[in-house]
Amino acid sequence: MKRLFNIFLLLTSVCLMGCGGGDSGGGGEIVNTLNLTIDKTSINVQSSGITTSLSVTSNVTWSVSVPASWVTVSPASGVNNGVVEVRVDANTTADSRSTTITISGGGISKSISVSQDAAAASLTVNPETLDIKAEGDTKNVEITSNGSWTATSDQTWCKTNVKSGKGSSTLTITVDANSTSDARTASVIIKCSNIEKKVTIKQAAGEFIPSENDNGIPPTPAPKK
Repeated sequence: MKRLFNIFLLLTSVCLMGCGGGDSGGGGEIVNTLNLTIDKTSINVQSSGITTSLSVTSNVTWSVSVPASWVTVSPASGVNNGVVEVRVDANTTADSRSTTITISGGGISKSISVSQDAAAASLTVNPETLDIKAEGDTKNVEITSNGSWTATSDQTWCKTNVKSGKGSSTLTITVDANSTSDARTASVIIKCSNIEKKVTIKQAAGEFIPSENDNGIPPTPAPKK
């Protein structure tokens, strides 16, 4: 009889331990893990542009943002799995560009970098030759370009109002008075990517006025025109 009682106590203890283990396991509760993944981390695009897509795998509500106006996305938000269409406009400039698409949801954020090639550079200047009187003058040169450019003068007496610019613009060239009896020439070099244009500045000679001689006699003044 005593032996049967001991067996009963043992079975009861095992049963209680089993039940307690079930409670500590949370009663079989299933914990959902938030998930947001994108099938791409980057998009590389030629200058002509492209329409592509991003595949979203998720169990949350998400939204899409992009700061650049040349990239559009559709839809701008979604729930769970989905596909986002990405349109990249053609790049007509001679400068490459980049931006970032961000997809966020459930406290998770994913970034997709977008980089686009530059278009072929173009550059024209008008006029390409400037004739300047001896007294000096200021002239404008029209620059037509689709990219960033630089302007450099090879003479200190010939100056540009800016050293660089972007796109089409007006370049102002100022030429100092020529106090010598020789005509002179300067060049302003304008560069955009691998294209180089030269503006030639031709300035007339100034009047020669001799300096005071050793006897202190002032020079004969130049005749007035």
